Amino acid sequence: MNGLYVDERNEPVLVDPWGTPYRFNFDQSGKGTVPNPDPRENKKHPFIETDVIMYSAGPDRNPDTWEDNILSWK
Repeated sequence: MNGLYVDERNEPVLVDPWGTPYRFNFDQSGKGTVPNPDPRENKKHPFIETDVIMYSAGPDRNPDTWEDNILSWK
């Protein structure tokens, strides 16, 4: 499964090519920044200058292994 589909609760779900849902983070401060969720970089670059980011777990389907995650800001 890849792309947008409607799940059993009749909710739209956007999934990556491996069937894992994309995650979205939005600017909630109004400053045009989003907290950087990548623990490898968030100490050096705590914020990403944008209104929204999107990422997924990547081919291993594990969101905690950032090396293969699909990131909209890279």
